Amino acid sequence: ENLFGGGKLDAEDIEADKIYAAIDRRMDSKRKLRREERVKKEIEEYRKKRPKIQEQFRDLKRELTDLSEADWESIPEPLDYSRRNRKKAVRIQ
Repeated sequence: ENLFGGGKLDAEDIEADKIYAAIDRRMDSKRKLRREERVKKEIEEYRKKRPKIQEQFRDLKRELTDLSEADWESIPEPLDYSRRNRKKAVRIQ
């Protein structure tokens, strides 16, 4: 760690090392804050351009509260169109 490996450290060198270490910690913390702010901003911009599916259907989900029981019953059951499950269903019948 010492630039001149063979030399002895005196009090002035030790104090300088402490000062430089403190400066390095401070600069690292500044870089970390800037990096975190930049990442947060990038995520916000990404979310504006590509909202989550949950957010895209939020208004439709709210409208479901207004459906009557008859309307709920008239909704068809989802069907499985995958090949694997279709072959199993044919074998079972």
